[in-house]
Amino acid sequence: MKTVQTSILFLLALLYCTGCVKEDLDDCPDGEEYTLVLLFEYLDMEGKDVFNERISSIDVAIYDENHQIYQWLNADEVVNNTDRSKTVKVDPGTYYIISWANDVTDRLGRNTLLEGLDLEHTYIYHTLSTESCDPLHYAPDLRSQSQRHLDVPDNPALYTVEVLNAGTTYHTVSYMGAHRTVNVFLRGFPEIADGRTPEMHVSINNLIELYDCFLNHGEEKVVYHKKAREVTVEEEYLGFAQFYVPHFDNESPVTINIAGTRTSGASYNFSVSMDDVLRELDLLLVEGDCEIINVVIEFKDLYVQIKVPEWLNNPVDWK
Repeated sequence: MKTVQTSILFLLALLYCTGCVKEDLDDCPDGEEYTLVLLFEYLDMEGKDVFNERISSIDVAIYDENHQIYQWLNADEVVNNTDRSKTVKVDPGTYYIISWANDVTDRLGRNTLLEGLDLEHTYIYHTLSTESCDPLHYAPDLRSQSQRHLDVPDNPALYTVEVLNAGTTYHTVSYMGAHRTVNVFLRGFPEIADGRTPEMHVSINNLIELYDCFLNHGEEKVVYHKKAREVTVEEEYLGFAQFYVPHFDNESPVTINIAGTRTSGASYNFSVSMDDVLRELDLLLVEGDCEIINVVIEFKDLYVQIKVPEWLNNPVDWK
């Protein structure tokens, strides 16, 4: 009898040690169920932490070593977590990890098409709104990379993580900007003087249609359009339109167009190239930064003139 009891006790001890028998304790580890911990960060060009002020929603795309979609995660809860981390259950292996933040417009439609997506054919579209894209942010941070290539990125280590079959693997998701803000101020147009400011139409043309997973650009064919609204800046009435737009280069076909009607009823349409705007503002765009482009376009009867907003050094509440 004593031999039987000893054998049973030995068997129970063996089962417990191999994980087949566990106590019902919440703080006991569940084997190697969770093997990947994502850590989120966002530093601006000066190294300042801007995560809280810029990020409101997070999607993480995980692709396997064959570039097939493995998981697409909603990680919005990270925004309110003090440790900015998310634990993910994955199998051991090599993965590509890409994240989009604040992609509110596209996320619902895209999430219905996840099955079968691969790394080379997943896109973030800028065509889902006629007025603006979302204030997008992207990870990994490529600001130190001079070039990108669709199939072979300059630094694959920025995208890839090797999840081990033992212990915990940590991977940092570092963001950079994937949009620019263009603020168009309008001065001297007849609608402003007549109180017809909302009848002015402002558009930004020749913007790119999409980003791929490596932030390469699609065709330049998107147009965003808004009606101007009236704002007061230093006791002066101005027309105003704000756009979030996808990245464009320092030399691009992007234009700002203003259309409306003179007091006589005759219509007008003026176009200003973004190249001229950047040249007048003496502004050099940096890929990955969230530049704010403030430009004043002044009506001169037969033409328009680009001007630097003279109030830029003073706090102005025009939103």
